[in-house]
Amino acid sequence: MEQLKLGNGNLYDLVTNGILELADERLKIIVGADYKTFADIESDFGSEVNTRRMEVLDIIGETVNVEQNYYILKSITKENDYITGREEYTDENGETAYRDVKKTVYIITLMRPDLHDQVKILQETVDLLVLEGLGV
Repeated sequence: MEQLKLGNGNLYDLVTNGILELADERLKIIVGADYKTFADIESDFGSEVNTRRMEVLDIIGETVNVEQNYYILKSITKENDYITGREEYTDENGETAYRDVKKTVYIITLMRPDLHDQVKILQETVDLLVLEGLGV
């Protein structure tokens, strides 16, 4: 199972195909909800420091991909009974059958800042510097 490593070192188990790059500079991340609360997810993924650079780790912990500059948290959704795969089993007639594997997951959508967001961030920085310069 792949994992996502955030800037603070926290690891999240990704479901199969748990990182999807979407149009308009968005990134959808789907992680298992094991041992994590909504507040944990919001705290970790709501921090620019944690999401500016995220590493996708393979099953042995080696980096296989890096996602960068997705640091605007757009949404978090907790979804029960999310289909994460299929498993083989033997039914009551001794026949091989398949069933969906379901799990509770968090679906997180991050976004890269667009030009408007970047200007807003720069304006806030300038305002803060002016206030500091005035001793306020």
